[in-house]
Amino acid sequence: MIIVGLTGSVGTGKTEISKYLTRNKISVFESDKHVRKIHDKKTIQEKLFKAFPEAISEKKINRRTLAEIVFNDQNKLNKLENIIHTELNKVQKKWIKKKLTERKKIVVLDVPLLFEKDNLEKYDLKILLTCSRNVQRIRVIKRKDWDVKRYDLTVSKQMSELEKKVLADKIIHTDRGKRYALSEINTVLCELKYKKHRLTSSIIKEFN
Repeated sequence: MIIVGLTGSVGTGKTEISKYLTRNKISVFESDKHVRKIHDKKTIQEKLFKAFPEAISEKKINRRTLAEIVFNDQNKLNKLENIIHTELNKVQKKWIKKKLTERKKIVVLDVPLLFEKDNLEKYDLKILLTCSRNVQRIRVIKRKDWDVKRYDLTVSKQMSELEKKVLADKIIHTDRGKRYALSEINTVLCELKYKKHRLTSSIIKEFN
C-alpha cells in the first residue's frame, strides 16, 4: 500500500481535492471530519469541560469560543492539541489497518497540520496544496464563522508556505483553476500506479 499525505493551509482546496479523490475510488482519511466527531465524544467532552470551562455554553463546548481562547494562549493551544491529536492518532491508525485488510493500493491522509505535527516518515508522498495569500483570504472569509481576524490568526500559527514547500514532494497551485488542480492530481495518481508499494508488515509496524 502507498500512503499519500495531502496538506495545505486553510482555504487552499483540500476539501475539494479530497472529494474528487473519493469520487475516483481513492480512500481518503479527512482529518477535519474526524476531529469534529472526536469533539462530540462524551469522553473528549468531559476532558474539554475540565480543561476549558470558559468555553462551555448550554452544556456544550462552543467551538468558536474555544478557538478564540486557544489561539491567544500557546499553553492552552498545546493542551487542546494534546487532547484532540492523541485521539485522532488512534482513529487514524485504526483506519489505516482497516484499509490494509481491504487491500487498498493507495490511501490518502488529508492532514492540515501534516508538516507541523505529523511523522513525515510514514508517508510515501507528501502533496502540498497552495495558492496566493489573497485568493486564500477571499476563500476563507466567505465561510460561515470566519472573518479576517480569525483568518490572520490561524495563518500566523502555521508554518510558512516557503517552509512547507521545502518539505513537500509535490506542490499543486489551486489558484490556477480547478481543471489545472485536478489534472495535476490525476498525473500524481497515474505515477503512483508504477510506484513500488510498501510491505504490509512495515506499515503495520509504523502504525502500531
